[in-house]
Amino acid sequence: MKKILILIALTMSSIATAQDRSLIQVNGTSELQVTPDTAILSLQVREIEETMSDALKSLDKKTTYYIDLLKRLGYEEDDIKTTQFSVTKHRVYKKNEYVDSGYVAAQRIKLEFKQNRDNLTSMLSAFAKSPEEVNFSIGFKLSDELRDETRGSAMKAAVKDAKKKAILLANTAGVDLQQLKKIVYGSPNIGYPRNDMIMETRAVSLSADQSQQDFNITPDDITFRESVLMEWYIQ
Repeated sequence: MKKILILIALTMSSIATAQDRSLIQVNGTSELQVTPDTAILSLQVREIEETMSDALKSLDKKTTYYIDLLKRLGYEEDDIKTTQFSVTKHRVYKKNEYVDSGYVAAQRIKLEFKQNRDNLTSMLSAFAKSPEEVNFSIGFKLSDELRDETRGSAMKAAVKDAKKKAILLANTAGVDLQQLKKIVYGSPNIGYPRNDMIMETRAVSLSADQSQQDFNITPDDITFRESVLMEWYIQ
């Protein structure tokens, strides 16, 4: 019975000692800037006709024109996607009331491609020379590969930042940094927003007199912010 009591006492003492060990808790943060490597073209196609059938036919004709234009620039048709499609009544305001005036057929075409100056310039030049008006917007994002690579670098930098702060605090306080106790990814005390991966330009419509222009579109860098909460035992 004494042996059992001694064993229990030793166990409780060990637990109490572990619980009483001093800790240092540090938030590590990092911020990396990276230039998007992927451009996102969004083309708005819209046609108005008296009947729904005619509106759909006109929409299909213009959509085919835009797809052929992109194919001539070297892009594959399989990479050109429809993201929105709608057919609605066209209503106009006449004599103090709205009246039906045919149908509106519309859809949005999306194409993702490698972001560089040559690709952007050749695309914008082709749009400017087009006899058909081109209404579009261009956005930018990171490819999956570059996003994962950048996020990994930002996480490593946050861990290094936490360790650097912990060492500085321990040295200043005259204590020794011991075993790492805990790592929590994404410290709730920092409050950094999640990374917004897409930044869009304004929609633009190019005219023929811009066909020889040297377009200058430079995407803003995307900011990656990461945080990590780390705890060490100290003595």
